[in-house]
Amino acid sequence: MYAGSRAKINDNFIQLNKSLNSSYTKEDHKIKFKKHSCNHTLGDITGFNISKDNLDNYYIAITHKIDITKFKQKGKSIGIDLGIKELITTSDNLVVPNHNYTKKNTRKLKLEQRKHTRKKKGSLNRNKARLKVAKVHKKIKNSRSDYNHKVSSFLSKHYSFIGMETLKVKNMLENRRLTKAISNVAFYQLTSFIEYKCNENQVKFVKINQWYPSSKTCSKCSNIKMDLELSDRVYSCNKCGMNKDRDLNASINILKESKRIYKYKKARKE
Repeated sequence: MYAGSRAKINDNFIQLNKSLNSSYTKEDHKIKFKKHSCNHTLGDITGFNISKDNLDNYYIAITHKIDITKFKQKGKSIGIDLGIKELITTSDNLVVPNHNYTKKNTRKLKLEQRKHTRKKKGSLNRNKARLKVAKVHKKIKNSRSDYNHKVSSFLSKHYSFIGMETLKVKNMLENRRLTKAISNVAFYQLTSFIEYKCNENQVKFVKINQWYPSSKTCSKCSNIKMDLELSDRVYSCNKCGMNKDRDLNASINILKESKRIYKYKKARKE
């Protein structure tokens, strides 16, 4: 359901605009909702969208004008390497662990799914069991989203320049061995959160080309190791003899490449 800009918010109520031919009263167009915290000063409403999930919960997403609060950046620059075992490894050796929320709730999910399949199709009990399965999925989704929000907020408020690799998740999912692990991580969601929060906090955000060999390139002498395997967790350079953690080496290369791209684009504008 979509609506225009005539909606008004008063405390915990939203007053929808009433159409001319509607038989509903003004009070029927007054909806109570739970407002989430916001770091910005709300301005004029430009629109809203009402949606419903599998648990029959309704949500209203409001678009409005805001006054963006400027944060004092510390002037640090980082490159970010995304992974499955460790969610994030940065060029300054910050490691963010991956909390596999699906794995933590696997036993509960299997139990509810088993109960659901044993119920008679079309029965009220089967619908109740369906809601319980949907509730477990919702918990996993919310936990993952909350964690990604916290990680992206920390990065956008503590750094002034962030470089990331461009990941084609659709192509990565073709690897059957890693399909489930990649889906549980939600790379696209995390990248989107970091990007839009960088824009809000005036942080420079650069994505490098997806074909750049960040993992195979030596961060010290720029030598490319073509025989590097996925199982090699330590990068050992054949040319200069450097030994460094694979993900740390990749994040340093991502930072270098993203800075090169940023300087090139800046020079072209000038």
